[in-house]
Amino acid sequence: MRQSIVFFLLLALFFSLGIFTLNAYGYSDALLKGVSEYTLTIVDNWNRYNFYHSLATPISDFLNSQLTYHVQPPFYYYVLSFLGFWGITPLVFSVFSALYSSFVVYLTISLLATKKPKQEFYPIGLLGSVLYLSSASIWIFKSFAFHPDVFTESLTVSLIYVYLKINKQEKYDKLKYFAALFILYFLFLYSSWLGILYGLVILVMLILQLRHNYRSVMMVFLVFVLTIFTPFLILNQYAQFKHYRQLYMHFFDNYYKYLIFQGDFLLTLKQIIWNNFMYLFGLYLFGLILFYYYIRLKKTRIIFSKYGYKYLLYYLLSFVLSSIFFYHYMATDYLTVYAIAPLCVINAIMFEKLSRYLTFRNKALAISLVILTQFIVLYFGLIGYKN
Repeated sequence: MRQSIVFFLLLALFFSLGIFTLNAYGYSDALLKGVSEYTLTIVDNWNRYNFYHSLATPISDFLNSQLTYHVQPPFYYYVLSFLGFWGITPLVFSVFSALYSSFVVYLTISLLATKKPKQEFYPIGLLGSVLYLSSASIWIFKSFAFHPDVFTESLTVSLIYVYLKINKQEKYDKLKYFAALFILYFLFLYSSWLGILYGLVILVMLILQLRHNYRSVMMVFLVFVLTIFTPFLILNQYAQFKHYRQLYMHFFDNYYKYLIFQGDFLLTLKQIIWNNFMYLFGLYLFGLILFYYYIRLKKTRIIFSKYGYKYLLYYLLSFVLSSIFFYHYMATDYLTVYAIAPLCVINAIMFEKLSRYLTFRNKALAISLVILTQFIVLYFGLIGYKN
């Protein structure tokens, strides 16, 4: 346990110093003027005027109630506004969020590998954290893109971890896990509309699970109620400034264009592929290297546990739903952060299953090549945004 803490502290120190150095050299300016613009405007308006004057509703211009910002649920803006009151900047919170997600990646890998991180040092789990924090998308978007859908990536990795822990260790009757699932899912829904899709995936998996275990019926009820109640709560809150009919038309105008059958399908697909290549190439390269070793070692079989397959199913179904309802939105570069955690977990588990057949030299070479590639990708990504 002591080794893990020391390693994470060193990793956190390196990552934090790197991010704040980039910020000092102005690499964040392009993102602050683009992705983060609405977020910073909303928080600034709340600080300059009165949070309660807007009835806690995001508004980009207090002099014109027609400029209410209803594109996203409000919780992320609440967090930044509250932290700003205590002098904590959005960048500091983003760095903390990235470090938190990397730790949850470590916990998820440990859980799937049936390890006890509190009692033993688990290098493979730490490898997953290193892969996560060395990803270009984390350095560029998770740190500098102040957007609700970037923030909720941390809630996503937490939600699936708690779900797997409840199932694997049969914690159905434990109040703290029940409360954790409730809080995480509610905050996800209250921060991003993507939460509805990810929550529906959890709901479907829980319903299918009822065939074998009726102890999860309360979890099914909880997720179902939150999926209905939370969007209604948000709509009712936003209706203080706009009539329900106006709100529905507002949401329809904003989100109908993202459906898969709208717009240019191939153009969006090309952009999605490019974003994945541009920001996630190192992680895909690691997977290809492991697959190469798998082909060479013909007697080796890579088999995931039942819970490993549930983890894969969670992200696969989430990807399918997102592809249907938010297809054109997925071409946005900062959404690549959602692919990093599953890629890190899958690669780390595959590496562990193959490592017993590989020499130390081959293992060191593969990891070094991937980390080097990650930072080369980061360099070109930063150059692109700097220019």
